[in-house]
Amino acid sequence: MAIQINGSGSITGITTRLAAAAAPAGSVIQTVSSHKSDVFTTTSDTPVDISGTDEAGSGTVWECNITPTADDSKILVIVYLGMLGNVTGGYSTELTLVRDSTNIALGDAEGSSRPRVTLSANDSTSWGHSAGNITFLDSPGTDSAITYKLQMSSQGGLGTALLNRRGDDASDNASYQRSGSSITLLEIAV
Repeated sequence: MAIQINGSGSITGITTRLAAAAAPAGSVIQTVSSHKSDVFTTTSDTPVDISGTDEAGSGTVWECNITPTADDSKILVIVYLGMLGNVTGGYSTELTLVRDSTNIALGDAEGSSRPRVTLSANDSTSWGHSAGNITFLDSPGTDSAITYKLQMSSQGGLGTALLNRRGDDASDNASYQRSGSSITLLEIAV
């Protein structure tokens, strides 16, 4: 059957999609995303998993899974954090991007006691809050399933680190917003 485009823009005569291996470099091969709409808090000074689910709505950890079609594919990780805060003013909410069990997209080490994180949000007051974004092009080097997630901590274990709410959220009031956050993964052909 010949490929035909009719007057309304519909196409007939195509029975298969372009194979991932035939995609030109830079093409997006697949996309998956996981959304978190509820609040997460921690007082831990070491990174902990954020509760939630994966892209299929399964599990107990907020994460996103992808199985690359080729072992040389890149994975573009896009994280949107709608609201970050800390109950105690002046302390940071710290986030670390993790691929399987490996921390990635970290700052350089200097000295022996500085934590290395992917993102740190700080405000001088408990009512302050900020949004955060992480964009990282990863080269996992595998065509096996990969899990990406964030881990969160509170600076030095002081204060309470918050995701999707502000520090002074004390009552059901129009002044105290809530937000959502997302992890999106795009497999990129090389």
